[in-house]
Amino acid sequence: MSTTNVKRDMTLDSETPRPEGVSKATGEERTDGICLGINDAVTLKPQGGVKADNPKENARRNLWKSTLKIATWNVRTMNLGKLDILTNELERNDVHLTGISEMRWTGKGHFTTLSKHVVYYSGTESKREHGVAFVVNEEVAKCVLGYNPINERIITIRIQGKPMNMSVIQAYAPTSASSDEEIQQFYDQLQQAIDSIHKRDILVITGDFNA
Repeated sequence: MSTTNVKRDMTLDSETPRPEGVSKATGEERTDGICLGINDAVTLKPQGGVKADNPKENARRNLWKSTLKIATWNVRTMNLGKLDILTNELERNDVHLTGISEMRWTGKGHFTTLSKHVVYYSGTESKREHGVAFVVNEEVAKCVLGYNPINERIITIRIQGKPMNMSVIQAYAPTSASSDEEIQQFYDQLQQAIDSIHKRDILVITGDFNA
């Protein structure tokens, strides 16, 4: 597993719903909530007067500075028991968002684990091979605007932030044993995914490139 850190400011929003259950991804984006401050020099401040005895308003403006830790991990198949081990490791290492390669799950969708992590995944329709995903902790999951399960090798996710949103691409490249055509198709699809990202977003690309 490899990790990278991004400075952030976080605003809690207890009213922002998390995805529940398994459902087919639509790629639609949420627009609720105020979440990440990617630029450490920017600090969100309450606007106007806020009564000290209003806990709901105060909770919305409860700010702290921390580090957004992003990781990528090739898990070489993932079953439910192994998912529990993975989320425990992510909590132990304080990882907030993890791109997963070689899940080998079928279908596309998202669900919430017992540990309150949200898993966004993209696999093939029938074969248990390849597969990519994001595992996001409870707080960052509140800031997810949307995700796009492109295919079993590429998935993207978009995180709401201040002053800019962040987009992350998780990729799982073909090995050298694959045909030149398959390898070229992967890089063409990866470039299309990059081109589809909002131009003002911070872009992070993670994954196993088998290079």
